[in-house]
Amino acid sequence: MLINRRTLLAGATVLSLTDAALPLAARAQIAAAPERANVTIGYGTFLLGLMPLPLADNLGYFKDAGLNVTVQNFNAGGSAPVQALLGGSTDAVFAYYDHTIEVQAQGKDVVSVVLVTRNPGWVLGVRTDLKDVIRTPADLKGRKVGVSALGASSDFLVHYFAGRSGLQPRDVTTIAVGGGATAIAAIEHKTIDALVAFDPAYTLLAQKGLVYGLVDTRSQAGSLQAFGGNYPSTVLFVTRRFMEANPVTVQRMVDAFVRTLRWMGKASATEIADHLPDKYYLTDKPTFERVVDASRDMFTPEGKFDLTDLQRVATVMKEASPIVAAGNVDIRQTYTERFVDAAVAS
Repeated sequence: MLINRRTLLAGATVLSLTDAALPLAARAQIAAAPERANVTIGYGTFLLGLMPLPLADNLGYFKDAGLNVTVQNFNAGGSAPVQALLGGSTDAVFAYYDHTIEVQAQGKDVVSVVLVTRNPGWVLGVRTDLKDVIRTPADLKGRKVGVSALGASSDFLVHYFAGRSGLQPRDVTTIAVGGGATAIAAIEHKTIDALVAFDPAYTLLAQKGLVYGLVDTRSQAGSLQAFGGNYPSTVLFVTRRFMEANPVTVQRMVDAFVRTLRWMGKASATEIADHLPDKYYLTDKPTFERVVDASRDMFTPEGKFDLTDLQRVATVMKEASPIVAAGNVDIRQTYTERFVDAAVAS
């Protein structure tokens, strides 16, 4: 194993450590103050897979970890907070793992530190009035498909499934419609023909009879059918520079997320809903609770990564993103397990 030395301060003691030893060291220096108590975490737009972020905040787990977290909602796809991260205006990003691959392909070093969802949780929904003419992704030729933002994960996936059906990128037009209420309005007003929708928005559209599902990845079975296995999605990632300069701070963020995932695994849907502002529901609370129960399969129990699953995302990205196809990304450089391992061991 290559030696990658880190220096951590624990009181007045300076420890020189290998990556393999870092989890134990992180536990040993738990009493050390975070290098940065005030941190910002950005995300694109609220999706069900992002629940652990407001939950960790509202449950007080960030505070318990000694952090004062400011959550930044960019009201756009994951590409917007990524640009903020690279520009230095946010410290960490809560978004899809595929962004780390694309950014690495551009020669910028970002690292995922905890995996929150093991499946994407989106549905490629088609307007019900087009059900007889759009039956497969190949039928999207010449159609307008709504995505959260251009360059977002939903944008990649539309082109991936279109490409797998023999279509060219120019054959499908993707249109940024945001998420939640704005995405719902785009279907209602028929400004798009199909939509990559996330819960709770998709369930609300389906209940109204406005869409039907063409591809559904809200469960492990759905991801198996779509991708051949789990498809790691929501992660927390930072720049490697930030991680190396602030290892205690990163550890505390990961601790809070792992603690939240463990809490979610035991909490009822009602308890989860009670700890979220009702603005996230998009619908009534009982319906939101049913959505939460139906989506439990998305979330990892403790935030751990699986290299085989990560490589599956890389395979998809090589087909969906010209940037990734032209790059040379070492998947092992896109994530680290040491903070999760330390959090799980505590």
